[in-house]
Amino acid sequence: TSNSYTQPSWVNSYPASRFWHLVYNAPSVSAMLTTVSLSKQRGAGWIYVTPDVLPNPWDTLPTGGYWGGELAAVNAGPGLLNVKTDAGAKGDGVTDDTAAFQTAFQSLGPAGGSLYLPNGTYQIVPATLQVPGNVAVVGDQATVRASAIGSSLIDVQSGAANAGVTGVTVDGTNLAVIGMTVWDGVSNVLLWDDVFQNFTQPSDPSNGLYNNVPAAIHVEGNGNGIIVDSSTIKNVVAINTNGPSWPHKVARGIWINGQSGQATTKNVTIRNSTFNQVAPMDDGDCIVIQDTTEPANLTIANNSFNYCHKRAIKIQVPGVTVTNNTINNPFLGDNHFDTYGPFPYDMYSAIAVYASNVILSGNMISGIGSFYSGVEAGASECSPLSSISITNNSVQMGSGSNQTGASLIRAFAPVAGFTVTGNQLDYAQNGIVLFPNSTNVDTSGNTFGPHVTIPLQTYGTPCQTTTPTITSTTTVTATSTPTSTATATSSPTLTPTGTDTPTATATDTAIPTATPTASATPTVTSTDTP
Repeated sequence: TSNSYTQPSWVNSYPASRFWHLVYNAPSVSAMLTTVSLSKQRGAGWIYVTPDVLPNPWDTLPTGGYWGGELAAVNAGPGLLNVKTDAGAKGDGVTDDTAAFQTAFQSLGPAGGSLYLPNGTYQIVPATLQVPGNVAVVGDQATVRASAIGSSLIDVQSGAANAGVTGVTVDGTNLAVIGMTVWDGVSNVLLWDDVFQNFTQPSDPSNGLYNNVPAAIHVEGNGNGIIVDSSTIKNVVAINTNGPSWPHKVARGIWINGQSGQATTKNVTIRNSTFNQVAPMDDGDCIVIQDTTEPANLTIANNSFNYCHKRAIKIQVPGVTVTNNTINNPFLGDNHFDTYGPFPYDMYSAIAVYASNVILSGNMISGIGSFYSGVEAGASECSPLSSISITNNSVQMGSGSNQTGASLIRAFAPVAGFTVTGNQLDYAQNGIVLFPNSTNVDTSGNTFGPHVTIPLQTYGTPCQTTTPTITSTTTVTATSTPTSTATATSSPTLTPTGTDTPTATATDTAIPTATPTASATPTVTSTDTP
């Protein structure tokens, strides 16, 4: 790795793919970045750097921020800057380092490279930093911290390719509303071994961000290829509603939604990460994908969810696979709606599926509390779904929680191609509840524990339309709304309308009610974001 090394001239006669640089005993993140930068400058097509030493430095992969930083650096351009020594940042938790970061990004230029953040706390003004394409921001016990109220603390630039942020704690200090916005049109973006924490709205109603949705990571549309790996999302709390059009409190851990006219961002992977405390129950969901229609090819795998106040995962875009996640419901009578009425369950659901072509497999859903539905499929009887697979999951509620009227797996819409097999189910009144008019249904191989009252049933009122009745004398009067949808009054208590909190309707004996009157639970129509 010596800078005095001169490369033989004949190397330039061959493609980079012919050359490998395998380097061991690079003990620190800084040494690794220097090695990667030199290898790129010397035309290596393949690079591997490890802190391991002889006699066998090749037997294990690096871990944590070292490995994440290496992946991001290899993906980025050949340059290398130290934000302290090369750009003048202090990292002392007091000095405003915004200008130093901006200078560093400009200095790396279009070719890009790695921006190394040594150990320190860097004060940043929100809405001022955008990571360009071909740039990897690689932290080494580094914290980027909001110094003022603002929107998003550090962003990935619109249209950026081959960008990354690894080994960085992004701390909103309850001043920034969003940790990171990944703007539209990005490709090949890596977020690895990061911590995103402490995001909320300003308390001043006159601030323009007062009703904005707080989120740790917000991904816009038209993108392709984003990985979030080995990261932590925590303490994202809405204290204000989303405004007059949606007067409820909405918070998101990772929020994937295309803006108006944008296509779905595809090929996103969220894995090996931890989610903790996204609140309140009104609409506090840890992962949400919504607002586009093209298949996403989103993979959510091997993550841990805790204190996701309403749901761990909400899916409103087709083409999602959810595998081998652990979802804990830690609430027992202490998780409540702020802007709705009383609700008898501790969480709304663990996983909500409101789109087709979804696979849920190998997930473990448990905890001391209850769900209205552990896993739910479908939002409305008049919005059918297709190709839903729920296999080999373990779903149960707390033994001491309110299980009356609760379901472990429930469909609220007809599903064409509904596979619910091999699941371990216990502690709820209802095991699996299918919806009428579902086709190609397979419910084989499920195991129902002794605390499930009704293991399997079909329940619900199929979609109906009312035709106008016309009475004519000298005038014509319509006695019913033309071509409107309606749900019969014998629907079970707590059947949701739209994709949100259930509507309390008349009681029914097929699925015993958890609450005797309609006023006991909130009525919500439409989706849960405006």
